[in-house]
Order: sequence, then structure tokens, then C-alpha cells
Amino acid sequence: MLTTHKISAELYFDTFELLAIHAALEDYTIAYTLNKYLKLNLSRCKRDIRLSNLASFSLFEWMDKLSETNWILFKNQSDKEQEGLLGGLFDNDKTTTINYLVSERKEVDYFLKIQSDESSIINDIVNEVNKIPDVLTAYAIDVEKLRSRKNLIT
Repeated sequence: MLTTHKISAELYFDTFELLAIHAALEDYTIAYTLNKYLKLNLSRCKRDIRLSNLASFSLFEWMDKLSETNWILFKNQSDKEQEGLLGGLFDNDKTTTINYLVSERKEVDYFLKIQSDESSIINDIVNEVNKIPDVLTAYAIDVEKLRSRKNLIT
């Protein structure tokens, strides 16, 4: 008889670098812009990151086989519009529920996750992203200090 062992996602953490991006752009536009300026090839994944029935976050990914670097772009905010939840006088009003992939960093619009065997390349990438005209700012995030880093494991 064979035994099956399962590893809990809470026990498994990738080693990766994380870049926070502030930009008032749609997800497909920021992916296109990063592709253009960083010479990436990010494309929309068929699946989204789902934290619950109400929260779905867009996901763009590219595996650079030459440098063995995996690039993943996450949207941090998910808006879900619902009708008639208030009841009574405001029964026809729509309410919007906002969920965050990384709740302790609500101010961040997008995260760029970089998984690479190369030594730290995050500083070079931060400098390049900050040169993009549509990006307000970008900076490295210390992954170890994030409470919700398990949401970033794909």
C-alpha cells in the first residue's frame, strides 16, 4: 500500500523577490508596459488567484528559459460589485466589496514576483521600472515581513 504525503501551503515558501508597483493603469496595460520597457513577455494566465468566492486577482506570467527566471505580475486589488445587499429602501443600490491580495500593503496596485537563481537583481529592476513614465513609484518589498505572503505562492 502506498502512502500519500501532502505538503501544506503554509509550510512551503518559495524564495523570491517582490517588487511593489504604484500605477493607475489597468492590469493588461501595466503588463504591456513592463513587457515593453523590461523586455519581458508577460501574458495573461487562464486562471486567476482566488482567495474566496468574492475575491479574484488577475495574474500575468512569463518563464524566461534562457535565464531561468519566472516573472509573475499580480493585481493587488479585487473589486466585486453586488446588487441589492442593503435591503429595504436601498434595495436597488449596488455595493462594491474591495479585497486585497496582500492586505497589509493596500496602497500597492501591483506586485511583480521574481523567482530566479541569479543573485539579487531586484535593485536593477526597481531602477528600470521607476524610469517608466506611467509608473508613479516602484520599490522592493521584504517578503519575510509580509503576513500574507502565502497568498503569493502560485
